[in-house]
Parts: sequence; structure tokens; C-alpha cells
Amino acid sequence: MTKFKKTSMSLFVIGVTWLPSAFATNYFAGIDALYLQPRNDDLDYVGVFNANGSFRISNLDPDFQWGFRLYTGKGFNNNNDVTLSWQHLHSSNSGDTLGGLDSPIFPKWLFVSIWQNIHGHATFDYDEVYAVLAHTQNFQSPWQVRYGFGPEYARIHSEVNVSAFNLNSSIAVGHSDASHFNGIGPRFEGNLFYNLNKSLNVFINANTALLIGDRDVSLNATDKIDNTSKIYSGHNTVVPKVGFQLGINYSQPIGIIGGAGGVATTIDLQAGWQTETYFSAIEHAEAGIIGGEGASLLTTKTSNYNNQGVFLGGKLRTNCL
Repeated sequence: MTKFKKTSMSLFVIGVTWLPSAFATNYFAGIDALYLQPRNDDLDYVGVFNANGSFRISNLDPDFQWGFRLYTGKGFNNNNDVTLSWQHLHSSNSGDTLGGLDSPIFPKWLFVSIWQNIHGHATFDYDEVYAVLAHTQNFQSPWQVRYGFGPEYARIHSEVNVSAFNLNSSIAVGHSDASHFNGIGPRFEGNLFYNLNKSLNVFINANTALLIGDRDVSLNATDKIDNTSKIYSGHNTVVPKVGFQLGINYSQPIGIIGGAGGVATTIDLQAGWQTETYFSAIEHAEAGIIGGEGASLLTTKTSNYNNQGVFLGGKLRTNCL
């Protein structure tokens, strides 16, 4: 995993430093507050046989969580710019299902029994880092187009815990299912701007990346006396990614020294909606009983990782450096 981090940081340094500083016309830095909901299709943790003979499956439902995006870069007088960005999101959600004498319960990876309580817990840790060299094309109209490319690194760690308590013991048994992906690859992005007036514009951003990395999968027993763990061999994998943003930007100059050719500083305020999807990024053990021969027969399946929600942030641009 470390090799991908070292490679990505080397590429970022190259991308930032190879451009001649004599062409720089401004520097910028910004921060966005993110309010995102992580999504995954493999968050079922228990099945319940109801007294009327029906069967239902309970899933963990992640809530919206706060994250952030930090970015910086510099622009050049030929309408090129280089940008370095880091986005981070951590989420943690739990769920409980109560049983009874008339409701046999099937916890994920455990056997059907008269369990008293089933507790499920899911966490996601997501980081995205990229460096992009881009060019902005100005038209004789309100429209502007920006397009660029560069390296991207992503880390997606997912963990699902299922614990079960029976009627005669206060000791929980269960498993912790972990999927750790780290990858790096080429990123391409495009931005479309429509200027409503001198200070206000709306924008649509789209990006895609093809990440090559490794993924480790494990199913660990929380009570190793009564349960069996299974470590799946790590393997290389390819994860495609797409992302979109729709937002509005307001620009306000806050300082000009020395007339038109002097030092200028501008604050940009941005707000909007975004979504990102990493295809087949998460791999978990399928539902089934683990233990004895079942430990070697239990297979895995992949699922997508997505987060979507709103962003609100600000950017400072200046040519005083």
C-alpha cells in the first residue's frame, strides 16, 4: 500500500514544480465544507424470521457526515493552471435488531438461533488526492471551458461489524469484515462555466479516473474461541471512478494596489451539489455461515462506493506573492 502513496506524492511534486515560475500570474487556495452521505449496496447485517412466517433483511443506513476538501495551486498568464487537492470523509453508523422466542434471527456470517440482540456497525474512510494541469478556454460569450489531466490517488476503507448476543450469555460473538483499497491512476476533468454577470457564474464540473491498486479483504472473528476468521489473499484490481459537481460561484475583489497592473486579491464563495462513484471498489464476504468447512467455501463479492451531498466553501486568489 505504501508504494502507491510514495508514487502519488512524487507525481504531485513533479506536477507542481516543473512549470517555470516566471509564467505565474496568481496563486490560490481554498477549502470546502462537505456534507455527504456515503452509499454502498452491501450493508445488510441480519435476517429475521417473523412470527407470521415472513422473512426480512435489515440493512445499515449511513447518515450524512461532514468532510472537507483542501486545495491550492497557481495560475499562469497563458490561461493554464496547476491544482493540488485533498478530499476526506469519515463516516460511522450503527443499527440494532431485537429478537425473541418467536423470532429466530440469522446474523450475517453466523447461524440461525434465538438471538437476543444483533448489533451492526459500518465505517467508511475515504481520501482522494490529485494534481491536475489544466487550460481554460475563453469564448466571446458568457461561456468558459476548462479541461485538464493529472494523477489521482484514492483510499477507500470499509468495515462492517456484526455482533450477536444470545439469551443465556452476555458475551457477544460475531465478525468484522474489512475491505481496504488503495489505488493511483490518470485523472481527466472538465469544467463548464456560464457567467451571469461580472461577479456571478454557475458551473458544471465532471471528472473521471482509472485507478490501479491493491485491495485487502478479511473476515475476523470478534470472539476467536467460538468463531473462525478468514483472511482473503490481497490482489491487484482496477477501479473506474466518475464524479460530478453543480454549483454557483460569487467573486469579490478585496484589494487592488497600483492601478490595473498592481496587486489584486479576490475572494470566491462557492456552493452546490456533488456526487462521486467508485465502481467495484469495495469487496466483502458474502452472507453465509463461517466455521469449519464453511470458512474455506465462503466467497466474496464486490460493490460500488458512492458519496453525494452538498458543498460550501471559499477560495482566495492573489498575485501579490
